[in-house]
This record gives sequence, C-alpha cells and structure tokens, in this order.
Amino acid sequence: MPEGGLLNREQSEAEKKIGFEMQICLASSDASATWVQFPSHLSLQYASRTFKVKVVPDDLQPGCHFTSIIAYDAKDPRKGRLFDVPVTVVKARKVTEEMNFELEIQDMSFSQGTVRRSFVIVPDHASWARVELLERQQTTCGPGTRNSPGKSGSGSGTQYVLHAIQ
Repeated sequence: MPEGGLLNREQSEAEKKIGFEMQICLASSDASATWVQFPSHLSLQYASRTFKVKVVPDDLQPGCHFTSIIAYDAKDPRKGRLFDVPVTVVKARKVTEEMNFELEIQDMSFSQGTVRRSFVIVPDHASWARVELLERQQTTCGPGTRNSPGKSGSGSGTQYVLHAIQ
C-alpha cells in the first residue's frame, strides 16, 4: 500500500481510485432531533459528494439546540464513526408590542460558574433595554426553609455579569 493510505491522491493507482465505493449509514446523535432531516444512506466513491440537510426549527422552543449527523460504514459499523456533521440552531425569543415589549424569564437557577444564554430578537427601532434581576434568598422560617424574593445585590455577595450585543 502506498504511504499515506489507499486513496492517496498522488500515489494511488487510478484503478484503485475508480474502484473505490463505500456504503455509508447516516444517523443523528440525538434520536429526538426530528428538526433535522437527512438521507439514511449514502454511496461514497472517490469523488466529491454532497447530501442535503434540511433544518425545520418551527416547533423548537427558544434556546440552543444541537445534534450531529454521524456517518458509519454500513458493512462494518464496528469501525466507528467515519465523520460527523455538527448542526446547531439558535432560536431567539421574540419581544413584541403585544407583550408590551417585556420579556420575563422565570425559574432560572444559578450555581457557581453557571453560564446561561438567552437570545432575544431586538424589536425594530429599539435603542435601549432595562434589565432587572431578582434573587431568591434562602431564609429560615420555622422548622424548614423557604425562598423569598429579594433585590439582586442585597448583601449576599453574589455577582452577575450581563453581556449584551445588538
């Protein structure tokens, strides 16, 4: 076998290149990712090859969604993945006049080092935004504990960083 593998462009014989064919199975890394559509099989020869991927984000909730299209040798899947195609969709939240241009995100909990990302479609002609964070403080009340809302920065030592880009 020539150095560099069976299909080395410069060193492989033309007959080996012409005779190369591999049947590929394509699968999603996340079976619940029905929002990405692609063929289940692909015949690969020694030439450029494309396949169509259709992304249908209509039913996705706002946020980040990720899956990979993974390719396996149909004759010997034990070889493992041959290649993968990452697919990422970021679906932003809409802020409309019907909502009085307000967006409220509730029940977002944080612990040390937690990163949360929210993407918002900025309304036309918007030039500023007001962001208000409320912190739920742990308080003791009788035999158990409960959460009570408090203003962010009320002496708890918690620091939040907001990074906004328009």
